[in-house]
Amino acid sequence: MNKAKQLAGVCLLTLLPTLSAQSQQAQRPDGWYHVREGRADSLDAAPFITLEDIAALELDTDAYGKHVITGKVREDKRKHWTDETAKAIGRRIAFVWQDSVLTAPRVNARIESGHFQISSRNDRELPTVYRLMMEAKGPNETDMHREDSLCRVHSQKLWDEARQYKASITDTTFLDTRGSMSLKAIDAWSGDGFNENYAFNQTVYLAALERAQKRLCVADGRLEPTFCSAEDLYISQGLYDFIMETLTQWNRMLESGDWEIVEQEGVYAVMPKKK
Repeated sequence: MNKAKQLAGVCLLTLLPTLSAQSQQAQRPDGWYHVREGRADSLDAAPFITLEDIAALELDTDAYGKHVITGKVREDKRKHWTDETAKAIGRRIAFVWQDSVLTAPRVNARIESGHFQISSRNDRELPTVYRLMMEAKGPNETDMHREDSLCRVHSQKLWDEARQYKASITDTTFLDTRGSMSLKAIDAWSGDGFNENYAFNQTVYLAALERAQKRLCVADGRLEPTFCSAEDLYISQGLYDFIMETLTQWNRMLESGDWEIVEQEGVYAVMPKKK
């Protein structure tokens, strides 16, 4: 996968700088933590969801074939997960494994489904991490693991279909999602259950985003579009509005001083500054 395609996927799951999981206490429990920006130790003292609170984990791939770990919390923890992600809207949460932060996405909306995804720039390490997590959870997860394996087979079929469609896209292919474009449209699970269109919608969204990124310019330290309408990009109005909201968010991140503009092969995006 080339770097231009990597940049096109930045917004699907916004990753921020690697955080330190070290503190004065002993090794932190594995799980999801709130990130408190501006503090010397930026993670809460305790996770709001532990590894034991997670019902199932699966090793999967994303739209670009990179390894990800998907999971869902136990049913009795689902409301707690929903409430805690609602508190974190506009901020980050971090998944800690063996005292290291694997991922720290910014939460854009409350997550009612109880599902999550762990990604990493070092995605080749995730199969090993996944195996160790499953060993740590023990044999009691076998039935749930088998159930999720069936879902994985179905998910793989959806991705195969999405990749076939991706191969047919040209610069003038009109792009539109199945259903209204939103965060739920590209999430495998929503409050309504499994989203049969998530793989197709992710593929379409990333293709549309890459078109927009190729037509950005830098002005006064901001990213500005050189296009004026959805018609200019051959995309639906819903995709256009969503991408323009993404661009607004990127410029706010640039204003914070923690992010910088990067360009690779004619594609502009924002990435965290190296510290």
